Amino acid sequence: IIKEKKSFEYENCKQKLVADIKFLTSKKLMAVAFVEDLSYEERVDVNGRSFEGFIVLWDYEDLHRFTPIAILECPVEVSCFEFKPDDARYLIAGGVNGQVFLYDLIKITKSDVNVPVSAKRTGANKFSKDIEYIKPVLASAIVESFNANQNLVVTEAYSRKIVHVSSHKSAVKSISFLPAGLEVDRKNPIKFVRYEGDTYPDREQF
Repeated sequence: IIKEKKSFEYENCKQKLVADIKFLTSKKLMAVAFVEDLSYEERVDVNGRSFEGFIVLWDYEDLHRFTPIAILECPVEVSCFEFKPDDARYLIAGGVNGQVFLYDLIKITKSDVNVPVSAKRTGANKFSKDIEYIKPVLASAIVESFNANQNLVVTEAYSRKIVHVSSHKSAVKSISFLPAGLEVDRKNPIKFVRYEGDTYPDREQF
């Protein structure tokens, strides 16, 4: 029998479902995304309506604070998200409508990577209830152009729709960054970046 070490609370999380959980162990942070607790039939009834979403960050090491450290606000519900592997300052979130959002967590992760966030809080600041609210710095808007499919025969239009990626059609189910040393561009679909010794290239693509 294992009892919980700590519980977390935030009023806006009640009556919602957990969509994704990620741990940022270098900062002793836990990030959780929530979605509305709706059945398939209920979602059909509210079709066309968008719910606002958020990702909540808790300090799981500070046993005296149960409220979030920060809340990442999103115009739509977040179905999944991922921290940048080589730089936890950045977080990529995927929405239920297919959009992708980029967050800059410099205010949360600017301390030394080897020092827990809770260790930076002393005196009155350690038990502060203030919550940092962070908005996305960039949002994707990939929309299939109506004009792009004009004057095409049926087979051409059909093949183009297969490979075209559009937002506002389906949810993002998973986000993964490309392995270190691998990049993709138009001229070279798979390009390997050579590195020597302990120097690894940044992982920018996902």
